[in-house]
Amino acid sequence: MLLAVGGCWALAIWQVQTEWSLNPQYAYGWITAPLALFLLWRDCRVELSHGTGNYRILWIVGLPVVLSFFPLWLIRGANPDWRLINWLFFCASSAITLAWFYSCGGWARVRLLVFPMLFLFTAIPWLLAWDLSFSQLLQEYVSLIVKDMLLLIGRDAELEGHLIRLATCTVGVDEACSGIRGLQSSIVVALFLGHFFRLRIISRLILLLAGFASAFFLNLVRAAFLAFLSAEKGTDMAATWHDPIGIAESIGAFLLLILLVLILCKVFKVERMDAFDDNIEGSFAFLRQPYPLKFAWLTCGWLLFTLFFSIFWYWHNEKNIPENTPIKVDFQQSSRFYEQKRISDAIRAQLHYNDAASAIWKSKNGIDFLGFYCQWTQGSGSPLALAVHTPEVCLQLRGYRLVKKHTEVAIKIPIMAEPVPFEAYTFNYQEKTVHIFRCYWPNRLLDGKFPGFPKQGYSTNGRLRATLKGFRNPGATMIAIGLFEGPFIRNFNFAVQAIQHELSNKILPADKSP
Repeated sequence: MLLAVGGCWALAIWQVQTEWSLNPQYAYGWITAPLALFLLWRDCRVELSHGTGNYRILWIVGLPVVLSFFPLWLIRGANPDWRLINWLFFCASSAITLAWFYSCGGWARVRLLVFPMLFLFTAIPWLLAWDLSFSQLLQEYVSLIVKDMLLLIGRDAELEGHLIRLATCTVGVDEACSGIRGLQSSIVVALFLGHFFRLRIISRLILLLAGFASAFFLNLVRAAFLAFLSAEKGTDMAATWHDPIGIAESIGAFLLLILLVLILCKVFKVERMDAFDDNIEGSFAFLRQPYPLKFAWLTCGWLLFTLFFSIFWYWHNEKNIPENTPIKVDFQQSSRFYEQKRISDAIRAQLHYNDAASAIWKSKNGIDFLGFYCQWTQGSGSPLALAVHTPEVCLQLRGYRLVKKHTEVAIKIPIMAEPVPFEAYTFNYQEKTVHIFRCYWPNRLLDGKFPGFPKQGYSTNGRLRATLKGFRNPGATMIAIGLFEGPFIRNFNFAVQAIQHELSNKILPADKSP
């Protein structure tokens, strides 16, 4: 049974580990899982290994749950970045574990699992819409407060989106400075310390609220200091101190929570649960609980069948899809001036790309360009996120204001026989007009032609249709390029011609070196 239940958890962890690895906001998941296992070990009593077990509940609850892994893993193949799948995998793994514990000891034994399992759920990424909404809300408040603080100390500051415009530079309050990481990590630390020291419910709530308050305050101090540093020393100095101050903020929040626990226990002497008894507690006895051998073999066999069928399903449906012309994007090629820009963690977490670059440059004839591209390998994070990650959404947070979304334009690329479709937008930015163009370039053409940007594919129906058709992410490149109007670019038509000329030097065959 240990192998069977462990296999379910292995699939759940394998699904969510990409988010833990790619998204710094949820990197604490790698620590949360071992801590949850530690808490389960610590609360376990040696005598739990005894008993025979009543497996009716295990068969009634566990069997449908085990069978559900087949559709979940199949859907996951086409949608590896779908955060709802993370929750479904963890719920399924939790259900079969709870059924196992209940079969071997009833509710008394299930109570062992309640806190460690709820603690582990803190490492599951929130649904993307909630995540983005909460992060943007925090950015808005932090930006507003930091701007007011700068005004109080005599610095001219103006808020535009989440950008704070100073006399000498512009400071952006992105998701790294919004405080969302600190708030989430404070939840994890407060819950762990509260259970480790066996505090009562009221004391744990106090600890949790104190964690929220300290995380928000320390992050506000951090953002204000970086803004002040940018105004005094420039953005390069602020960038140098960005990560060290972030680390200091995390350590400070942890130390404040430890100090609060000590104050509650030593000064206020709050009531605590029974102290840890190392004579009867601290055991992996729960791993030796009895289990039905038939159910264990059924679970292991079904999980193996699920893995092999998923591989065959997508291979069979993808093997005859024609390949598109492979490309590489090099913004630095044939540029007179080139500057690499930092890509925010929010964009990386949302798009789940394998490679990306963001830059500004000046062409040989003196036109100012900005560009971003990202690439996915086959079967990696889904480009369907582009259906919601649109210029009118992400650029507005940086102070851009949408003027017009144009009809699709066809741009001639030298390495392609047919023109390539590009979306086109016009924005206002600091009293300047900016034209933005973006293209979705798949590695394989599912319908024999460029599909354009995903529209409704990011919906539940679109994800399920991709699963039924057996189409994973075929690999793709997203290219976004823009330019400012000026002496050479007087309107949208001039911009289209300039973009077409510029991309002839920037989009190269994949096997061609610059």
